[in-house]
Amino acid sequence: MKKFKNNVVANIFALAGLVGAVTACEDPYEDSTYVNDENLPPLALTLSADTAASGWVEVLKYADMYSALNYALDPFTVFFPTNEALDSFYVSKGVTSIQDLGQQYARDLVNTHTVLDSLKTEEIQKESYLTNLAGEKLYVVHYMNDARVFGLTNEALTSRLNVTEAQIKAYNGYMYRIDGVLNPLNESVYALLKKGGNTGDANRFDIMDQALQATGWADSLDVIQDTIWYTSGNYSINRRQYTLLAVSDDTFEKDGIATFDALVSKLGAGTDYTEKSNELNKYVSYHILNSMKSYLDLLSPMNIVETDEETGESRFANDSVKLMDTYAEGFVLQYTRIGSNPNQEVSYVFNLQSESAQLINDNSNVLAKNGYIHELDGYLPVWEPEQTTVIWDLADYSSVKNRVMAEGDNLYQPSEPVTTECKVALSALDDVYTYEMGSNNSSNSSYYPITYVNCKKNVSAANNKDRVVFNLGYLGWVNMKTPTLVRGKYRVELDFVYTLEHSFMRTISDGNGGLLKMTFDDMNEILVSPYTTVSKNTVGVYSTVLYEEIEFENTATHKMNFVVMDPAASTNNKFSLQFDCIRFIPITE
Repeated sequence: MKKFKNNVVANIFALAGLVGAVTACEDPYEDSTYVNDENLPPLALTLSADTAASGWVEVLKYADMYSALNYALDPFTVFFPTNEALDSFYVSKGVTSIQDLGQQYARDLVNTHTVLDSLKTEEIQKESYLTNLAGEKLYVVHYMNDARVFGLTNEALTSRLNVTEAQIKAYNGYMYRIDGVLNPLNESVYALLKKGGNTGDANRFDIMDQALQATGWADSLDVIQDTIWYTSGNYSINRRQYTLLAVSDDTFEKDGIATFDALVSKLGAGTDYTEKSNELNKYVSYHILNSMKSYLDLLSPMNIVETDEETGESRFANDSVKLMDTYAEGFVLQYTRIGSNPNQEVSYVFNLQSESAQLINDNSNVLAKNGYIHELDGYLPVWEPEQTTVIWDLADYSSVKNRVMAEGDNLYQPSEPVTTECKVALSALDDVYTYEMGSNNSSNSSYYPITYVNCKKNVSAANNKDRVVFNLGYLGWVNMKTPTLVRGKYRVELDFVYTLEHSFMRTISDGNGGLLKMTFDDMNEILVSPYTTVSKNTVGVYSTVLYEEIEFENTATHKMNFVVMDPAASTNNKFSLQFDCIRFIPITE
């Protein structure tokens, strides 16, 4: 198996797509040559010699990616459909050729069917999924006692096909003949809503569609990614991430809302729908979460089940209520589990104490390129819930996810403890972390100023099995924005990771124990030394109280700031602050 050691080649197809967008779609490898030490033609030429692959060769050439597969320094695995499979695919799309779908669609199709690695059959069969050049998962279908080698499904689970001929060798990779076409995951949340989700009924969400257009949200939900250019000439691509809780016309009608004007009237909205304070804008924003949440993500961590070691009985491991941030400023969604026994019937409800709603499973978990659509069975008006415990994971942000996943698929919030910790720089993510290094900087060269680190088994009790390491030096500081908190009083606790390198902080044998000055909204100033509260020199995840009581008068997000007040942060090369999450626990009187 040939692996790449940097991200430059890994972005060839993405870069080619960008070049095509600004240079009239020229083939970036038209004049490339290759060296053939094994006396085998490269991938594209091998395909050209196969009469049953002529349709796919046409796709490659129209996408201006034919020469890219002849670029000998790059190993690829290509899953190519037969001519018959392509013809059936065109019929299903209502077209007769790839030209009818457009050049960008052709590029998406090529990226969907290509993996940047040279994979033999036995290597693929060991995997649960592969990652294609579009950055999406191709799930491997394993057949037991079946003559077929393996199958593939796309990440949206809208395509399933079988390999009919495996491991066709070329100079720079392998090819696999398949009996179908994988639908590219190239449509936005808004485009899928216009199509009716996964029902195919384009008129189902007409009222919601009009509301999205009137408020300007349609344009936002239609954007897949943003390309950010820097003065150096470099650029980065940030993928948008949304979750839309959609309401159909039939569901609106159950609440007496038969038209868009009726919705405006029921909400008491004015006429300037693009203003955030407008009731229609607030309503639409309330149905959009600012991250990609699959059905299982929505349930987590409420549906996590643990087994009692003494009785062997199953039970839910976490609280039955969680809050979710929305784009409606100052408002959150409450999600409640009904049922306490995992072996009995359990349901999940939005805003249980108000005009509630549940998901319609048959038209939920609809995956788009930039998010998910879940359909509701109620129109779900804006509502302020009661306080509940909020766990603020300091790495649980879409931009952090994008940054970490760029280094590897399974690095972010791993499902199991890792054997080797990864360290990914987060210092450039100023949408999450605003910081300044202390004037004397830091002498710890093991971490970036702000670093994502996933967890080995000895610290896997950390929320989502990861943490953020701050390496800011003496008098360095950072600002972060909390999740939305319902107004009221809270006890605030910090979960942090302790390693043996922190022993000098625990015993205050150098410096002052990692003293921090912390504020919320530039008020409520405290001095706290988390590492001095560790009772024994044992690696693990520990908790300390930051505030016995703090009150937030408004339902909103809040600015947290801390300043490193320990001189050892600049002089001791083992100094680091490894924070997992902050818990806001309601105080009810």
